[in-house]
Amino acid sequence: MYTKEELEILRKIVLKHDLYLFSDEVYREFCYDGREYVSSMHLDGLDQHVVLMDSVSKRYSACGVRIGALISKNKEVMAAALRFAQARLSPPTLGQIAAEAAIDTPRDLFYRST
Repeated sequence: MYTKEELEILRKIVLKHDLYLFSDEVYREFCYDGREYVSSMHLDGLDQHVVLMDSVSKRYSACGVRIGALISKNKEVMAAALRFAQARLSPPTLGQIAAEAAIDTPRDLFYRST
């Protein structure tokens, strides 16, 4: 997990070299030792440079479900991703149903000790 200061350094590099910042934030809710989660989507000036990846499987302990999200404010990136998704990349129906059920279930049910 990067600190705000480390993300600012990455922001400067991305802008200087006109790069994309691919940010895997699937573990964002697992912050320890008092650390604070900072999303790359909140960095000033990077609206067209950030591509964020997220996953339902990590948050809801649904290993193998393979349901996630690709998020960007860059319309060209999203249009290209949509073309791939329409061509052949789509999660299985059962995985989609399980992911929807997990999202609709209160989180404390997943972490209740027996």
